[in-house]
Amino acid sequence: MSDTAAYWCSECWKRHELPPQRTVKCPDCGERLRRCSRYEWFLIDALDMALKATGRNYKIVPQYPIDDHRGFTWYWDVYVWVDGTSPYGGAGALIDVDGPDHSRQKKYTGPGGGYTRDRDKVWETNQLRLHRRGIHHEKVTNDDCRLKGRVVFATAGSIVKRLVASAGPT
Repeated sequence: MSDTAAYWCSECWKRHELPPQRTVKCPDCGERLRRCSRYEWFLIDALDMALKATGRNYKIVPQYPIDDHRGFTWYWDVYVWVDGTSPYGGAGALIDVDGPDHSRQKKYTGPGGGYTRDRDKVWETNQLRLHRRGIHHEKVTNDDCRLKGRVVFATAGSIVKRLVASAGPT
């Protein structure tokens, strides 16, 4: 077990590796940090490299917030947008990096139950009809984002290839 944890600051956009704590403040700006996965960092870095190589305008946002109809905020691990000439002005993806905890989620057992938190997030996101704005969602596993064997670069390359094709020419 590592003696540090990965965190991300939504104020100054910096990454930090710090001892795990319940509440952690950013050492640079003092804002509350959000816990994340190093696999997200690996994917973000690989996406950035692959997108730079295309010469396209793009945006990558970690821990992208989506508010549902109840006012609850869901966080997607990575949002990426590529500009283009599609009817939407480009193409985007909301990406969840699923580690082992995702497969062990408890199912909701209340009225209409039988679903997990991840399925609820996907359902709520679908209700926003983001596909009508050129944004789809997908999941990748931690194994898809490994640095070992450069697997994450193949994963990022595949995602970028689909986004560029959907975005249309520049």
